[in-house]
Amino acid sequence: LWHLQVGCARNAASALTEGAAPALLPLLREEAIDQKFRLRVIGALMPLATTPGAQDELGGSGAVSALCSLLSDGQSPQIQQQAAGALMNLLSGHDGNCALAAQEDIVEPLVRLVREGERAGRE
Repeated sequence: LWHLQVGCARNAASALTEGAAPALLPLLREEAIDQKFRLRVIGALMPLATTPGAQDELGGSGAVSALCSLLSDGQSPQIQQQAAGALMNLLSGHDGNCALAAQEDIVEPLVRLVREGERAGRE
């Protein structure tokens, strides 16, 4: 799903219409999935969040909280970087999602990622 959406707004819009958001979000919270699968789930959310209407749907479905929780110290740098990228798209220009992220105290983990993370995560 991730690769089908990249550079193809039509596929991303179709994914949103077909219910990708409610299918992907429970997987973010799933403890038993491995890191590679979790990276793919977050990666699929990244372009989906740029689709018109997706920010409202994802924000209202708990994506902000789920992605913020992946910025914690217990996650790998790759997971943290992907989560930060998905949050960038989810929060960009959306006051409601920005307010949700502020409630999750997102600033400190993002600053830590910039300060201590790998170069890719700092960008």
